[in-house]
Amino acid sequence: MLPGVNGNFDQNGAIYGPHAGFNWQFAPNFLVGIESDLDFGNSSKTVSNTLLGTASDGDGFTFNSSATVKLGWQGTIRGRMGFVANNWLWYTTAGVAFAKVKYNSSWTLVHSQGDFTGANSSSAEKTLTGWVIGTGIETFLTPNMLFRAEYLLEGFSDFTVPQGIGQTGTLDLDKIQKFRVGISLKIP
Repeated sequence: MLPGVNGNFDQNGAIYGPHAGFNWQFAPNFLVGIESDLDFGNSSKTVSNTLLGTASDGDGFTFNSSATVKLGWQGTIRGRMGFVANNWLWYTTAGVAFAKVKYNSSWTLVHSQGDFTGANSSSAEKTLTGWVIGTGIETFLTPNMLFRAEYLLEGFSDFTVPQGIGQTGTLDLDKIQKFRVGISLKIP
């Protein structure tokens, strides 16, 4: 068997989407709430490998493999609690996260003398469910408009994918970090 792709699929990219929620402020400085968001974007990364080797007849061969991971839509449903002081809210949040992951891989095998060649491609797609925790801050821009900045850390179970010749691999999506800014409209 020949190997597939082995590498780090660190992705950077922008996401955008709506969020909605409900908050309850009590004991004048404390707040609890629930919110949900749905984000879209185009975050992807491709990793490629080349293996040069020698076949059983002593001639050389080249094995090229490539894999692309793409995060599609993403969303969360989270509870949050925070501390209110003047026009500022500092909060922590935790809940469940969802992400659509697409994986594509391909390989080519070429014998140096042209005696044999081969190529294949495969793909897998899955909606993952995991956890999310985070922290953030909000402040009023106007009586009905808020600005927020938050950091979220999400984790998902491993995703088994086809790769190489007759092998499977594992995408480890245990830590996805997000830093987001946004505008919220407060409905009285």
